[in-house]
Amino acid sequence: MHIKNIFIVSALLLLVVGCGQFSEEPNVNNSTNDKNVHQSLEELVEQGVEIARAGDLSLLATKQGNVFKGITLQTKAISKTFPWTSLTTYYPDFPSIHVVDVDGDGKIIVILLKETGTGFHIQEIHVLNFEDLNEIVPEVENPLKYIEEKVTSKIIKNNGKVTLIVECNDKIIEKTFNESDAGVWNEHVAFGGIVRFKLHNNHIYAEIPGTVASTWYVVTAIVEYGPNLNVVNVTIEDIDQ
Repeated sequence: MHIKNIFIVSALLLLVVGCGQFSEEPNVNNSTNDKNVHQSLEELVEQGVEIARAGDLSLLATKQGNVFKGITLQTKAISKTFPWTSLTTYYPDFPSIHVVDVDGDGKIIVILLKETGTGFHIQEIHVLNFEDLNEIVPEVENPLKYIEEKVTSKIIKNNGKVTLIVECNDKIIEKTFNESDAGVWNEHVAFGGIVRFKLHNNHIYAEIPGTVASTWYVVTAIVEYGPNLNVVNVTIEDIDQ
C-alpha cells in the first residue's frame, strides 16, 4: 500500500515538473522574436527611410539619435544626397518639402529644423532646381542682416515704466510695460532666437520675433524674398495684435 502511494506521488511530481518546463518555452521564443524585430528596425534606419513627401518628390534620411543625417532628395528621374542635418524633435512637421513657383519656374524647397528649445527655434531653408537638384544659391540671403539694417528700436526706462519703440519703413510700434515685468531688460529689441520660414502665394517669407527681455517676444519682423531669393522687403508686426 505504501509503495503504491509513493509511486502515485512520484508520478504527479514528474507531471508537474514536465508542465512547468513546457510552459517556459514560448517566453524564450518571444524574446528571440523581439530581438529580431529590433534588429530589423535598426537595419531599416541605417538604410534610410522616407521622412517627407510632396507628390513625386521624397526626402530620405538615416536617423542617428535625435538627428536626421545623410538626407537624400529623390525624384522619378534622379536622386542626390546632401550634407544637411535636421532635428527629429518636431517630426513629421520637419523636415518638410514643397514645390513653389518662386521665379516663373517650379522650384523645390526643403525646410530643416536646426535648433530648438526653450525660447529658441531655428529653421534652415534650401531652394533647388528640379532638373539637376542643384541649389539655386548656396544659402538664401540671411534675413537677420536686413533686419539689422531696416529695423531700429529703443527701450526706455522711466519711473518704473519701460517704453518700447520699434520702427521699420515708416511703421512705428510703441508699447509700455512695468519695469517689474522683467528682471533684466534689453537695451534694444533682440532678433535671432527664432527663425521660421513660411511659404505664401509662391513667395518665401522669414518670420523672426524679437525680444525685450530674455525669451519675452513682443514684435515680429517679416522678411520677404523675391524671385532671385534676395530680400525685397521687411515689415514689423505687434505680436499681441
